[in-house]
Amino acid sequence: MIINLSKFIRLYLSRPVWIEILGSPQLELYLPIGGFIGTKNRLPEGYLLRTFQQGDEEMLSKLYLESGFSFSKNQFPELFSACLPNGCFVVEHIETKDLVATMMARHHSSKDYPFGGRIDWLASSPHHRLKGLGNICASAASKRLLEAGYSNIWVTTDDFRLGAIKIFTSLGFRPVINKETESRWGNINNLLDLTLHT
Repeated sequence: MIINLSKFIRLYLSRPVWIEILGSPQLELYLPIGGFIGTKNRLPEGYLLRTFQQGDEEMLSKLYLESGFSFSKNQFPELFSACLPNGCFVVEHIETKDLVATMMARHHSSKDYPFGGRIDWLASSPHHRLKGLGNICASAASKRLLEAGYSNIWVTTDDFRLGAIKIFTSLGFRPVINKETESRWGNINNLLDLTLHT
């Protein structure tokens, strides 16, 4: 649950409780060359990993909203404009046909990541957590970028998205630690007991 305490401060009621001061840049992680580990999770019975199809928009929008993103269907054209072909991965719950996890492989260059690829928009349904579905989608998106020839692969996330950070580091991503983010990464390390290296 998210409570807006002011225009610039949000309180996330989760475990642990997290306060976000808006305006802080997202944290970055990068995948070292040869550093991809991939997931050890197997897709549980009753679920299907596939790529996004026309007609999935409403279910995908619902998934983003229930995962805590402020999201509008109007964002889809921009969202998909940089997505690699067959680069939007979703997990479908076979019985209900609901989309319950997703992540995208996108072309996203920057000065730090020339010709860069970025995994983006990790979301998993709170009703299907602890099954490794987010990890499976993030691994599939990372693998898609590697297969397409990307060597500069990165991801950004918020400090309070501890589950996402655990997923990214388990796949081999490493944090970008600098003067501005050192204390933030230190807090995350204390909460997750990760061994974070640059």
